[in-house]
Amino acid sequence: MLALIGAIFINLSVGIPLTIKVFSIPSGASVFIRGTNTTEITPCVIDLEINSSGSLTLELRKEGYENYTQEIRGPQDTPVQVRLNPIRK
Repeated sequence: MLALIGAIFINLSVGIPLTIKVFSIPSGASVFIRGTNTTEITPCVIDLEINSSGSLTLELRKEGYENYTQEIRGPQDTPVQVRLNPIRK
């Protein structure tokens, strides 16, 4: 006779390590991931996790310049290099 005494649930959606190297011209832009300020300032390296089918939004913000947004999908081996555009008055 077999009896089920308990159950174990394992979450197999393990995050994939992701390193993003971020550079901007001019430097000194604040880096936001998924809308949250990372407190990092360009140039910088950001280590985080992403699920295998997911993506994330990277945003750079600097006073006097237009915000820059880019979607990152999967492992990012190449650096993100951005020339920020000044806000025209």
